[in-house]
Amino acid sequence: MFDQAHRHAAPTSRPALVLLASEASQMAGPPDRRIRFGLAFGWVLVAGAFSLTSPHALAGGVLIVAIVATEVFAASDDFGSKAFSGLISMLALLLLGWAGGLVIGTGSVFIGDALLRRKPLSLVAWWAFLLAAMLTASAWSVGVTGTRTAGAWAPRAVGAASFAVFTLWTARRLRRVSEPHHIAAGASILAVIGAALAGPFWMPHVSASYAPWAGAGMGGLGVAAAFMLCDVVVASAAGWRTGGRFALAFWDEHLPILFLRYATQGVIAGVIAYWYVKDGTATLFAILVGVVTAQSLYFVYRRAEGAVESAVSALSSAIDARDPYTAGHSIRVADYATRVALHLGWSKARVEQVRRAGLLHDVGKLGVADAVLHKPGKLDDAEFAQMKRHAAVGATIVSQVQGLRLIAKIVGQDHERWEGGGYPTGLVGEAILPAARLIAVADVYDAMTTSRPYRDALPESDVLCHLEAESGRQLDPGLTAAFLRVVHEESAAGVMFCYCATH
Repeated sequence: MFDQAHRHAAPTSRPALVLLASEASQMAGPPDRRIRFGLAFGWVLVAGAFSLTSPHALAGGVLIVAIVATEVFAASDDFGSKAFSGLISMLALLLLGWAGGLVIGTGSVFIGDALLRRKPLSLVAWWAFLLAAMLTASAWSVGVTGTRTAGAWAPRAVGAASFAVFTLWTARRLRRVSEPHHIAAGASILAVIGAALAGPFWMPHVSASYAPWAGAGMGGLGVAAAFMLCDVVVASAAGWRTGGRFALAFWDEHLPILFLRYATQGVIAGVIAYWYVKDGTATLFAILVGVVTAQSLYFVYRRAEGAVESAVSALSSAIDARDPYTAGHSIRVADYATRVALHLGWSKARVEQVRRAGLLHDVGKLGVADAVLHKPGKLDDAEFAQMKRHAAVGATIVSQVQGLRLIAKIVGQDHERWEGGGYPTGLVGEAILPAARLIAVADVYDAMTTSRPYRDALPESDVLCHLEAESGRQLDPGLTAAFLRVVHEESAAGVMFCYCATH
Protein backbone atom coordinates (compact mmCIF):
# COMPACT_ATOMS: atom_id res chain seq x y z
CA MET A 1 0.00 0.00 0.00
CA PHE A 2 2.86 2.31 0.66
CA ASP A 3 5.07 0.80 -2.05
CA GLN A 4 7.87 3.06 -3.23
CA ALA A 5 10.57 2.62 -5.83
CA HIS A 6 13.89 3.28 -4.15
CA ARG A 7 16.82 4.35 -6.30
CA HIS A 8 20.13 3.05 -5.01
CA ALA A 9 23.12 5.07 -6.09
CA ALA A 10 26.66 3.78 -5.78
CA PRO A 11 28.80 6.89 -5.54
CA THR A 12 32.53 6.47 -5.48
CA SER A 13 34.35 7.15 -2.25
CA ARG A 14 37.53 8.32 -4.04
CA PRO A 15 38.13 11.95 -4.98
CA ALA A 16 36.97 12.68 -8.52
CA LEU A 17 40.37 13.80 -9.85
CA VAL A 18 42.04 10.67 -8.47
CA LEU A 19 39.34 8.52 -10.01
CA LEU A 20 39.73 10.21 -13.39
CA ALA A 21 43.49 9.68 -13.34
CA SER A 22 43.18 6.06 -12.24
CA GLU A 23 40.85 5.29 -15.13
CA ALA A 24 43.39 6.62 -17.60
CA SER A 25 46.12 4.46 -16.10
CA GLN A 26 44.18 1.19 -16.22
CA MET A 27 43.57 0.69 -19.93
CA ALA A 28 44.49 -2.97 -19.55
CA GLY A 29 41.68 -3.53 -17.05
CA PRO A 30 38.43 -5.45 -17.59
CA PRO A 31 36.46 -4.92 -20.84
CA ASP A 32 33.79 -2.83 -19.07
CA ARG A 33 36.43 -0.40 -17.82
CA ARG A 34 38.06 -0.16 -21.23
CA ILE A 35 34.68 0.60 -22.80
CA ARG A 36 34.00 3.35 -20.30
CA PHE A 37 37.39 4.92 -20.83
CA GLY A 38 36.95 4.57 -24.59
CA LEU A 39 33.63 6.40 -24.50
CA ALA A 40 35.10 9.24 -22.43
CA PHE A 41 38.30 9.45 -24.49
CA GLY A 42 36.33 9.31 -27.73
CA TRP A 43 34.15 12.18 -26.56
CA VAL A 44 37.24 14.26 -25.72
CA LEU A 45 38.65 13.66 -29.23
CA VAL A 46 35.36 14.48 -30.99
CA ALA A 47 34.70 17.53 -28.83
CA GLY A 48 38.26 18.77 -29.30
CA ALA A 49 38.12 18.28 -33.07
CA PHE A 50 34.79 20.06 -33.25
CA SER A 51 36.11 22.95 -31.20
CA LEU A 52 39.16 23.38 -33.43
CA THR A 53 37.06 23.45 -36.61
CA SER A 54 34.30 25.66 -35.24
CA PRO A 55 34.14 29.40 -36.00
CA HIS A 56 33.85 29.81 -32.23
CA ALA A 57 36.88 27.65 -31.39
CA LEU A 58 37.79 29.44 -28.17
CA ALA A 59 34.20 29.39 -26.94
CA GLY A 60 34.01 25.67 -27.72
CA GLY A 61 37.21 25.01 -25.79
CA VAL A 62 35.95 26.96 -22.79
CA LEU A 63 32.67 24.99 -22.82
CA ILE A 64 34.52 21.65 -23.04
CA VAL A 65 36.63 22.56 -20.02
CA ALA A 66 33.49 23.72 -18.18
CA ILE A 67 31.57 20.49 -18.81
CA VAL A 68 34.53 18.34 -17.69
CA ALA A 69 35.04 20.47 -14.57
CA THR A 70 31.34 20.24 -13.81
CA GLU A 71 31.33 16.45 -14.00
CA VAL A 72 34.54 16.12 -11.96
CA PHE A 73 33.10 18.28 -9.18
CA ALA A 74 29.86 16.29 -9.34
CA ALA A 75 31.45 12.84 -9.54
CA SER A 76 29.24 11.44 -6.76
CA ASP A 77 26.20 13.67 -7.25
CA ASP A 78 23.88 12.83 -10.16
CA PHE A 79 21.32 15.51 -9.37
CA GLY A 80 23.79 18.33 -8.85
CA SER A 81 25.73 17.59 -12.01
CA LYS A 82 22.66 18.01 -14.19
CA ALA A 83 21.92 21.45 -12.73
CA PHE A 84 25.16 22.81 -14.20
CA SER A 85 25.72 20.57 -17.22
CA GLY A 86 22.19 21.38 -18.40
CA LEU A 87 23.06 25.07 -18.44
CA ILE A 88 26.28 24.42 -20.36
CA SER A 89 24.47 22.16 -22.87
CA MET A 90 21.88 24.84 -23.63
CA LEU A 91 24.61 27.45 -23.88
CA ALA A 92 26.54 25.26 -26.35
CA LEU A 93 23.36 24.86 -28.38
CA LEU A 94 22.86 28.62 -28.63
CA LEU A 95 26.53 29.46 -29.30
CA LEU A 96 27.71 26.55 -31.45
CA GLY A 97 24.50 25.36 -33.07
CA TRP A 98 22.85 21.95 -33.09
CA ALA A 99 26.04 19.93 -33.61
CA GLY A 100 27.91 21.84 -30.94
CA GLY A 101 25.09 21.39 -28.45
CA LEU A 102 25.07 17.62 -29.04
CA VAL A 103 28.84 17.26 -28.79
CA ILE A 104 29.26 19.39 -25.66
CA GLY A 105 26.04 18.24 -23.96
CA THR A 106 26.72 14.52 -24.25
CA GLY A 107 29.95 15.04 -22.33
CA SER A 108 27.89 14.96 -19.15
CA VAL A 109 26.90 11.39 -20.04
CA PHE A 110 30.21 10.02 -21.31
CA ILE A 111 32.45 11.72 -18.74
CA GLY A 112 30.08 11.83 -15.77
CA ASP A 113 27.79 8.81 -16.03
CA ALA A 114 29.98 6.34 -17.93
CA LEU A 115 33.43 7.09 -16.51
CA LEU A 116 33.07 8.73 -13.10
CA ARG A 117 29.76 7.42 -11.75
CA ARG A 118 30.03 4.05 -13.55
CA LYS A 119 26.39 3.74 -14.45
CA PRO A 120 25.31 0.61 -16.39
CA LEU A 121 26.34 0.99 -20.02
CA SER A 122 22.79 0.29 -21.20
CA LEU A 123 21.61 3.30 -19.20
CA VAL A 124 24.49 5.40 -20.50
CA ALA A 125 23.39 4.64 -24.07
CA TRP A 126 19.75 5.44 -23.26
CA TRP A 127 20.62 8.72 -21.51
CA ALA A 128 22.90 9.79 -24.38
CA PHE A 129 20.10 9.12 -26.87
CA LEU A 130 17.52 10.93 -24.75
CA LEU A 131 19.75 13.97 -24.24
CA ALA A 132 20.47 14.12 -27.97
CA ALA A 133 16.73 13.96 -28.69
CA MET A 134 15.95 16.76 -26.23
CA LEU A 135 18.71 18.99 -27.59
CA THR A 136 17.55 18.31 -31.15
CA ALA A 137 13.96 19.19 -30.27
CA SER A 138 15.15 22.39 -28.60
CA ALA A 139 17.28 23.35 -31.59
CA TRP A 140 14.49 22.66 -34.06
CA SER A 141 11.91 24.63 -32.11
CA VAL A 142 13.89 27.87 -32.18
CA GLY A 143 15.82 27.29 -35.39
CA VAL A 144 19.38 27.38 -34.10
CA THR A 145 22.28 26.93 -36.52
CA GLY A 146 22.39 23.47 -38.04
CA THR A 147 18.65 22.80 -38.04
CA ARG A 148 15.77 23.77 -40.27
CA THR A 149 13.09 25.34 -38.16
CA ALA A 150 9.48 24.65 -39.03
CA GLY A 151 8.86 28.39 -39.03
CA ALA A 152 7.71 31.06 -36.61
CA TRP A 153 4.87 28.81 -35.48
CA ALA A 154 7.23 26.29 -33.80
CA PRO A 155 8.16 28.41 -30.73
CA ARG A 156 4.50 29.39 -30.33
CA ALA A 157 3.46 25.72 -30.50
CA VAL A 158 6.02 24.83 -27.83
CA GLY A 159 4.76 27.69 -25.64
CA ALA A 160 1.12 26.70 -26.15
CA ALA A 161 1.89 23.07 -25.28
CA SER A 162 3.72 24.18 -22.12
CA PHE A 163 0.78 26.40 -21.17
CA ALA A 164 -1.64 23.48 -21.64
CA VAL A 165 0.52 21.13 -19.54
CA PHE A 166 0.68 23.55 -16.61
CA THR A 167 -3.00 24.43 -16.90
CA LEU A 168 -3.82 20.72 -16.47
CA TRP A 169 -1.33 20.45 -13.59
CA THR A 170 -2.83 23.46 -11.80
CA ALA A 171 -6.39 22.17 -12.22
CA ARG A 172 -5.41 18.72 -10.93
CA ARG A 173 -3.58 20.10 -7.89
CA LEU A 174 -6.40 22.48 -6.97
CA ARG A 175 -8.92 19.65 -7.23
CA ARG A 176 -6.88 17.39 -4.95
CA VAL A 177 -5.17 19.79 -2.51
CA SER A 178 -6.38 23.38 -2.52
CA GLU A 179 -3.59 25.23 -0.73
CA PRO A 180 -2.34 28.81 -1.34
CA HIS A 181 1.15 27.80 -2.45
CA HIS A 182 -0.28 25.53 -5.17
CA ILE A 183 -2.39 28.40 -6.46
CA ALA A 184 0.65 30.70 -6.39
CA ALA A 185 2.90 28.15 -8.14
CA GLY A 186 0.41 27.43 -10.92
CA ALA A 187 -0.45 31.11 -11.45
CA SER A 188 3.20 32.18 -11.52
CA ILE A 189 4.23 29.54 -14.05
CA LEU A 190 1.25 30.29 -16.31
CA ALA A 191 2.02 34.01 -16.06
CA VAL A 192 5.63 33.43 -17.19
CA ILE A 193 4.58 31.24 -20.12
CA GLY A 194 1.79 33.67 -21.04
CA ALA A 195 4.22 36.60 -21.01
CA ALA A 196 6.59 34.68 -23.30
CA LEU A 197 3.76 33.89 -25.73
CA ALA A 198 2.73 37.55 -25.72
CA GLY A 199 6.30 38.67 -26.47
CA PRO A 200 5.48 40.04 -29.96
CA PHE A 201 3.05 42.48 -28.34
CA TRP A 202 5.18 43.82 -25.48
CA MET A 203 8.72 43.46 -26.82
CA PRO A 204 8.42 46.49 -29.18
CA HIS A 205 7.68 48.66 -26.15
CA VAL A 206 10.82 47.63 -24.26
CA SER A 207 13.63 50.18 -24.10
CA ALA A 208 16.18 49.76 -26.91
CA SER A 209 18.96 49.20 -24.37
CA TYR A 210 17.12 46.31 -22.70
CA ALA A 211 15.35 44.76 -25.69
CA PRO A 212 18.32 42.60 -26.84
CA TRP A 213 18.72 41.16 -23.34
CA ALA A 214 15.01 40.44 -23.06
CA GLY A 215 14.99 38.84 -26.49
CA ALA A 216 17.98 36.67 -25.60
CA GLY A 217 16.29 35.55 -22.40
CA MET A 218 13.08 34.70 -24.26
CA GLY A 219 15.08 32.73 -26.83
CA GLY A 220 16.73 30.73 -24.07
CA LEU A 221 13.33 30.15 -22.47
CA GLY A 222 12.10 28.71 -25.77
CA VAL A 223 14.99 26.26 -25.84
CA ALA A 224 14.24 25.25 -22.24
CA ALA A 225 10.52 24.78 -22.94
CA ALA A 226 11.16 22.36 -25.81
CA PHE A 227 13.79 20.56 -23.73
CA MET A 228 11.32 20.15 -20.86
CA LEU A 229 8.42 19.00 -23.02
CA CYS A 230 10.56 16.28 -24.58
CA ASP A 231 11.57 15.17 -21.08
CA VAL A 232 7.95 15.11 -19.89
CA VAL A 233 6.78 13.05 -22.88
CA VAL A 234 9.55 10.45 -22.57
CA ALA A 235 9.26 10.25 -18.77
CA SER A 236 5.47 9.84 -18.94
CA ALA A 237 5.75 7.12 -21.59
CA ALA A 238 8.35 5.23 -19.56
CA GLY A 239 6.31 5.52 -16.37
CA TRP A 240 3.02 4.58 -18.06
CA ARG A 241 4.57 1.40 -19.38
CA THR A 242 5.22 0.07 -15.89
CA GLY A 243 2.86 2.01 -13.62
CA GLY A 244 -0.12 2.78 -15.84
CA ARG A 245 -2.03 6.00 -15.28
CA PHE A 246 -0.86 6.18 -11.66
CA ALA A 247 2.69 6.84 -12.89
CA LEU A 248 1.57 10.33 -13.92
CA ALA A 249 1.21 11.19 -10.22
CA PHE A 250 4.99 11.66 -10.35
CA TRP A 251 4.41 15.04 -11.97
CA ASP A 252 2.24 16.29 -9.10
CA GLU A 253 5.38 17.12 -7.19
CA HIS A 254 8.06 17.39 -9.87
CA LEU A 255 6.54 19.45 -12.67
CA PRO A 256 6.93 22.91 -11.05
CA ILE A 257 10.49 22.02 -9.97
CA LEU A 258 11.27 20.87 -13.50
CA PHE A 259 9.92 24.11 -14.97
CA LEU A 260 11.88 26.25 -12.53
CA ARG A 261 15.06 24.35 -13.26
CA TYR A 262 14.80 24.32 -17.04
CA ALA A 263 13.43 27.86 -17.33
CA THR A 264 16.23 29.25 -15.17
CA GLN A 265 18.87 27.38 -17.17
CA GLY A 266 17.37 28.53 -20.47
CA VAL A 267 17.05 32.21 -19.58
CA ILE A 268 20.58 32.32 -18.13
CA ALA A 269 21.98 30.51 -21.19
CA GLY A 270 20.25 32.95 -23.52
CA VAL A 271 21.59 35.99 -21.67
CA ILE A 272 25.14 34.56 -21.51
CA ALA A 273 25.03 33.75 -25.24
CA TYR A 274 24.10 37.36 -26.05
CA TRP A 275 26.75 38.63 -23.65
CA TYR A 276 29.37 36.50 -25.42
CA VAL A 277 28.35 37.79 -28.87
CA LYS A 278 28.47 41.33 -27.53
CA ASP A 279 31.73 41.26 -25.55
CA GLY A 280 33.72 38.21 -26.70
CA THR A 281 35.32 35.04 -25.30
CA ALA A 282 36.88 36.70 -22.25
CA THR A 283 33.40 37.47 -20.94
CA LEU A 284 32.26 33.89 -21.52
CA PHE A 285 35.34 32.56 -19.72
CA ALA A 286 34.78 34.87 -16.73
CA ILE A 287 31.12 33.88 -16.48
CA LEU A 288 31.84 30.15 -16.64
CA VAL A 289 34.61 30.49 -14.04
CA GLY A 290 31.96 32.05 -11.80
CA VAL A 291 29.53 29.21 -12.59
CA VAL A 292 32.11 26.50 -11.80
CA THR A 293 33.10 28.34 -8.61
CA ALA A 294 29.45 28.50 -7.54
CA GLN A 295 29.18 24.80 -8.30
CA SER A 296 32.19 23.98 -6.14
CA LEU A 297 30.65 25.89 -3.24
CA TYR A 298 27.38 24.07 -3.81
CA PHE A 299 29.09 20.70 -3.57
CA VAL A 300 30.90 21.72 -0.39
CA TYR A 301 27.43 22.30 1.04
CA ARG A 302 26.23 18.98 -0.36
CA ARG A 303 29.14 17.16 1.26
CA ALA A 304 28.28 18.81 4.59
CA GLU A 305 24.71 17.61 4.11
CA GLY A 306 26.09 14.17 3.33
CA ALA A 307 27.91 14.14 6.67
CA VAL A 308 24.66 14.96 8.45
CA GLU A 309 22.87 12.24 6.48
CA SER A 310 25.56 9.75 7.51
CA ALA A 311 24.94 10.64 11.16
CA VAL A 312 21.20 10.10 10.65
CA SER A 313 21.84 6.70 9.04
CA ALA A 314 24.23 5.67 11.81
CA LEU A 315 21.76 6.56 14.57
CA SER A 316 18.91 4.84 12.74
CA SER A 317 21.02 1.69 12.33
CA ALA A 318 21.88 1.78 16.04
CA ILE A 319 18.17 1.69 16.87
CA ASP A 320 17.62 -1.40 14.71
CA ALA A 321 20.70 -3.10 16.19
CA ARG A 322 19.44 -2.47 19.73
CA ASP A 323 15.93 -3.73 19.06
CA PRO A 324 16.07 -6.16 16.09
CA TYR A 325 12.42 -7.17 16.56
CA THR A 326 11.28 -3.74 15.42
CA ALA A 327 14.03 -3.36 12.80
CA GLY A 328 12.63 -1.45 9.85
CA HIS A 329 9.99 0.32 11.95
CA SER A 330 11.74 3.69 11.75
CA ILE A 331 12.25 3.35 7.99
CA ARG A 332 8.57 2.58 7.45
CA VAL A 333 7.45 5.44 9.67
CA ALA A 334 9.72 7.80 7.74
CA ASP A 335 8.34 6.52 4.42
CA TYR A 336 4.72 6.88 5.47
CA ALA A 337 5.19 10.36 6.90
CA THR A 338 7.21 11.50 3.87
CA ARG A 339 4.50 10.39 1.45
CA VAL A 340 1.84 12.27 3.37
CA ALA A 341 4.04 15.38 3.53
CA LEU A 342 4.47 15.23 -0.25
CA HIS A 343 0.73 14.74 -0.67
CA LEU A 344 0.13 17.88 1.39
CA GLY A 345 2.53 19.84 -0.79
CA TRP A 346 5.02 20.61 1.97
CA SER A 347 8.27 22.20 0.84
CA LYS A 348 11.30 20.06 0.04
CA ALA A 349 13.00 21.23 3.23
CA ARG A 350 10.01 20.29 5.41
CA VAL A 351 9.68 16.90 3.72
CA GLU A 352 13.35 16.21 4.43
CA GLN A 353 12.85 17.19 8.08
CA VAL A 354 9.95 14.75 8.29
CA ARG A 355 12.01 11.95 6.75
CA ARG A 356 14.96 12.45 9.09
CA ALA A 357 12.79 12.84 12.17
CA GLY A 358 10.90 9.67 11.21
CA LEU A 359 14.15 7.73 11.01
CA LEU A 360 15.25 9.02 14.42
CA HIS A 361 11.97 9.21 16.34
CA ASP A 362 12.83 6.13 18.46
CA VAL A 363 16.55 6.81 18.96
CA GLY A 364 15.88 7.50 22.65
CA LYS A 365 15.21 3.78 23.13
CA LEU A 366 18.97 3.39 23.19
CA GLY A 367 18.69 4.68 26.77
CA VAL A 368 15.96 2.21 27.84
CA ALA A 369 16.96 -0.92 29.76
CA ASP A 370 16.80 -4.22 27.85
CA ALA A 371 14.46 -5.72 30.45
CA VAL A 372 11.92 -2.99 29.67
CA LEU A 373 12.53 -2.67 25.96
CA HIS A 374 12.24 -6.42 25.25
CA LYS A 375 9.59 -7.32 27.82
CA PRO A 376 7.00 -9.57 26.09
CA GLY A 377 4.11 -8.57 28.38
CA LYS A 378 2.45 -5.37 29.53
CA LEU A 379 4.69 -2.82 31.24
CA ASP A 380 3.97 -1.87 34.85
CA ASP A 381 3.79 1.78 35.91
CA ALA A 382 7.49 2.05 36.78
CA GLU A 383 8.54 0.41 33.53
CA PHE A 384 6.21 2.58 31.51
CA ALA A 385 7.62 5.67 33.20
CA GLN A 386 11.09 4.56 32.13
CA MET A 387 9.88 3.90 28.58
CA LYS A 388 8.35 7.38 28.38
CA ARG A 389 11.77 8.88 29.00
CA HIS A 390 12.88 7.80 25.52
CA ALA A 391 11.32 10.86 23.86
CA ALA A 392 13.36 13.33 25.91
CA VAL A 393 16.48 11.14 25.71
CA GLY A 394 16.10 10.94 21.93
CA ALA A 395 15.85 14.72 21.65
CA THR A 396 19.01 15.09 23.71
CA ILE A 397 20.94 12.57 21.58
CA VAL A 398 19.90 14.09 18.25
CA SER A 399 20.57 17.65 19.41
CA GLN A 400 24.26 16.76 19.76
CA VAL A 401 24.56 16.45 15.96
CA GLN A 402 25.21 19.83 14.39
CA GLY A 403 22.53 20.57 11.82
CA LEU A 404 19.83 18.47 13.52
CA ARG A 405 18.59 20.86 16.22
CA LEU A 406 15.11 21.21 14.69
CA ILE A 407 14.97 17.44 14.08
CA ALA A 408 15.73 16.99 17.79
CA LYS A 409 12.68 19.08 18.72
CA ILE A 410 10.50 16.99 16.42
CA VAL A 411 11.87 13.75 17.90
CA GLY A 412 11.07 15.03 21.39
CA GLN A 413 7.44 15.79 20.51
CA ASP A 414 6.12 12.82 18.55
CA HIS A 415 4.52 11.33 21.71
CA GLU A 416 2.62 14.49 22.58
CA ARG A 417 -1.17 14.31 22.22
CA TRP A 418 -3.39 16.65 20.21
CA GLU A 419 -5.77 17.12 23.18
CA GLY A 420 -2.92 17.20 25.71
CA GLY A 421 -1.73 14.72 28.27
CA GLY A 422 1.13 13.33 26.19
CA TYR A 423 4.81 13.22 27.07
CA PRO A 424 7.39 14.51 27.80
CA THR A 425 5.93 18.04 28.29
CA GLY A 426 2.16 17.74 27.72
CA LEU A 427 1.92 20.09 24.73
CA VAL A 428 -1.51 20.68 23.17
CA GLY A 429 -2.70 21.10 19.57
CA GLU A 430 -0.85 23.60 17.41
CA ALA A 431 1.88 23.96 20.03
CA ILE A 432 3.18 20.58 18.79
CA LEU A 433 5.35 20.87 15.66
CA PRO A 434 3.46 19.75 12.50
CA ALA A 435 6.18 17.24 11.58
CA ALA A 436 5.89 15.65 15.05
CA ARG A 437 2.10 15.42 14.70
CA LEU A 438 2.48 13.72 11.32
CA ILE A 439 5.08 11.24 12.58
CA ALA A 440 2.77 10.39 15.49
CA VAL A 441 0.09 9.24 13.02
CA ALA A 442 2.58 7.17 11.01
CA ASP A 443 4.02 5.71 14.23
CA VAL A 444 0.63 4.51 15.44
CA TYR A 445 -0.21 3.03 12.04
CA ASP A 446 3.02 1.04 11.73
CA ALA A 447 3.04 -0.07 15.38
CA MET A 448 -0.44 -1.58 15.00
CA THR A 449 0.06 -3.16 11.56
CA THR A 450 3.24 -5.04 12.54
CA SER A 451 3.72 -7.89 15.00
CA ARG A 452 5.25 -7.22 18.41
CA PRO A 453 6.50 -9.62 21.14
CA TYR A 454 3.24 -9.17 23.06
CA ARG A 455 0.72 -9.37 20.15
CA ASP A 456 0.26 -10.14 16.46
CA ALA A 457 -0.29 -7.50 13.82
CA LEU A 458 -3.84 -6.14 13.75
CA PRO A 459 -6.03 -6.16 10.64
CA GLU A 460 -5.59 -2.98 8.64
CA SER A 461 -9.31 -2.20 8.75
CA ASP A 462 -9.17 -2.19 12.56
CA VAL A 463 -6.10 0.05 12.51
CA LEU A 464 -7.78 2.58 10.20
CA CYS A 465 -10.85 2.62 12.44
CA HIS A 466 -8.56 3.26 15.43
CA LEU A 467 -6.90 6.19 13.63
CA GLU A 468 -10.31 7.69 12.90
CA ALA A 469 -11.34 7.22 16.53
CA GLU A 470 -8.18 8.92 17.82
CA SER A 471 -8.47 11.80 15.36
CA GLY A 472 -8.93 14.95 17.44
CA ARG A 473 -7.89 13.15 20.62
CA GLN A 474 -4.41 11.64 20.40
CA LEU A 475 -3.84 12.62 16.76
CA ASP A 476 -4.11 15.81 14.72
CA PRO A 477 -7.45 15.52 12.84
CA GLY A 478 -6.24 17.26 9.67
CA LEU A 479 -3.06 15.21 9.34
CA THR A 480 -4.91 12.01 10.20
CA ALA A 481 -7.39 12.70 7.39
CA ALA A 482 -4.51 13.32 4.98
CA PHE A 483 -2.84 10.07 6.11
CA LEU A 484 -6.03 8.13 5.48
CA ARG A 485 -6.35 9.67 2.01
CA VAL A 486 -2.85 8.54 1.12
CA VAL A 487 -3.50 5.04 2.52
CA HIS A 488 -6.51 4.66 0.27
CA GLU A 489 -4.69 5.83 -2.86
CA GLU A 490 -3.32 3.22 -5.22
CA SER A 491 0.45 3.42 -5.52
CA ALA A 492 2.22 3.77 -8.83
CA ALA A 493 4.54 0.90 -9.60
CA GLY A 494 7.63 0.84 -11.72
CA VAL A 495 10.21 3.35 -12.80
CA MET A 496 9.57 7.07 -12.52
CA PHE A 497 12.18 8.44 -14.89
CA CYS A 498 12.96 12.01 -15.80
CA TYR A 499 16.30 13.01 -17.31
CA CYS A 500 17.08 16.09 -15.26
CA ALA A 501 14.57 15.79 -12.41
CA THR A 502 15.64 12.36 -11.23
CA HIS A 503 18.58 11.30 -13.46
